[in-house]
Amino acid sequence: MNLITVARRQKEFPAAHRYLNAYRAVDELFELDRSNGLLLGLMLAQDEGDTDRTFDLLDAYIDARLSYTLNYQKNPFFAGVQTHVPTKNEIIETHRLTLRSLEEDAQYAPMRGDPRFQAALDRFRSLISPKA
Repeated sequence: MNLITVARRQKEFPAAHRYLNAYRAVDELFELDRSNGLLLGLMLAQDEGDTDRTFDLLDAYIDARLSYTLNYQKNPFFAGVQTHVPTKNEIIETHRLTLRSLEEDAQYAPMRGDPRFQAALDRFRSLISPKA
């Protein structure tokens, strides 16, 4: 993640893509949550000015967050080491924090004026809880 962030800041986009591909390959290899890799890709697409890809990745990120459980009990790599499986309420709270981040964090400010951003937030909000 740090390598991607540094490459993005230095506008070394080919390197950032290489690091992102490696990051996502590790996620896939170890059957981990995909949302962080999607978020990194979203930020990279935004840096590159690729608006369509940014919003495609935002939708994929939201889908990944919605399917996120952090339950690795059946994962062949981590089943024996997981000490806590988040409860449904903990996952819902994580969704709410993600929503708040999307609504408030400066890194998403460039996307906020686009109707696709609001549509994605509305969809996420409606799926996580009527209270969010």
